Amino acid sequence: MSTSHGPRASIPSRLVILAAALFAIICVLVVGHKNSSNLLITLFVLWVFAPFAVLGLLVKAGSRWARSKQLLSQRLGLSICAVSTCIYGFVAFGVPTSKPAFWFLVLPLVSHCLIAVVYLVALRNMTDRDA
Repeated sequence: MSTSHGPRASIPSRLVILAAALFAIICVLVVGHKNSSNLLITLFVLWVFAPFAVLGLLVKAGSRWARSKQLLSQRLGLSICAVSTCIYGFVAFGVPTSKPAFWFLVLPLVSHCLIAVVYLVALRNMTDRDA
């Protein structure tokens, strides 16, 4: 991930987020391919995609923040993408489990909570450009 200051610094972060989001959607479709409810699959796709969309917005907004807060948002994005990719990949392509939907329900919720914490930390001292 780029550590330079400015709007261009977030482009690699957003590309990683986009790739992870696409992989997550593929995993949802692989796991849910036997489900006959298109509505349920659509809801799962939207739920799993949502944290990646919010991460993209966070990284974009973070380009105006102090450097340390930019790095925090980019590291969070990379971490969530890495963890999500590993978990979703294991659930979709690893050993079959009896309740694969659990991970597709819980992981986005945890991701949203982490994103909210980082956003609140970044907003806490917006005037502190050196922190």
